[in-house]
Amino acid sequence: MVSVIDTGGQQYIVTVGKQLQVDKLRAKLGDFVEFKDILNTGKVVKAKVLSDSKGKKINILKFKNKNRYLRRSGHRQDYTIIEITDITTKSFKKVSKAPSKVKNNESSSRKS
Repeated sequence: MVSVIDTGGQQYIVTVGKQLQVDKLRAKLGDFVEFKDILNTGKVVKAKVLSDSKGKKINILKFKNKNRYLRRSGHRQDYTIIEITDITTKSFKKVSKAPSKVKNNESSSRKS
């Protein structure tokens, strides 16, 4: 079963058993996280948090010539590695309503 989830402002196509590196989630190692399918099909995707990691360092350099201006900084993005364990569909309870009584008024119906 295939589903599309949205986390961290990005969309991922997932199947059962697939491992993903997503933006940092507020979950502990070994916890299970649920995502809703964004295609409105009523699917719920369950994933297990495997580990936390950091991405590659990005060096940022600001430099202005002839003004003795030099600034260096860096950034490493935090990621969470998850594994998709289950994709299920929500079970909606069907509410059966008694059929409403319709009054047939001969005066309101048109006859030709």
